[in-house]
Amino acid sequence: NLGNHHHHHHHIGNNLGNHHHHNHHHVNGNGNGHHHDAQHHGSHDLIGTQSNCHSSSSHITSLQLINPQYNSLVCTGSSDGSVRIWRAYNGIDYGFNPQLVTAFHLMPELQPHRTGLGMILLWDQNQTRFYATSDQNDVRIIKVWDAQSE
Repeated sequence: NLGNHHHHHHHIGNNLGNHHHHNHHHVNGNGNGHHHDAQHHGSHDLIGTQSNCHSSSSHITSLQLINPQYNSLVCTGSSDGSVRIWRAYNGIDYGFNPQLVTAFHLMPELQPHRTGLGMILLWDQNQTRFYATSDQNDVRIIKVWDAQSE
C-alpha cells in the first residue's frame, strides 16, 4: 500500500464525464500513516465536441473566445489560413449545438502541410479586431481584420 493513489472516473451518457479527485492515504517506510486531503477543484464535465470541418491536411492552430460576457462565439484559426466562427454557447439547458456563423481565408498563403504553429490568432475585444500571423519561414506578415466592418 505504499504510495497507493485512488483515482476514479465516472462516465455518464454520450461523451460526458465527471472527474472526481479523492483523498490519498500514504504510508511511509516506518509504518506511520499520514493522511492528505487532495484539494477538490469540482467536477469537470465535457459538454460536447465539434468537428472544425477541415480537410485532413489542415488542423486547428489557434482558438479565441469572442464576446465572452455576452453571446459568446468561438473562433478557430487553422494551419491552412482559414478562420471559422461558431455560435457555440446555447446554455447547459439547451445542450451543445454549435452553429457555423462565418468562415473565410484570412491567410491563404499558408501551407497546411508545413511544420510549425500555423496561423496564430489574437482577438482584441475592445477594438473588435483580429490579429493574425504565422511562424512559417516565408510568411513575415501580421494581418489585421476589422470585425466591425463585416
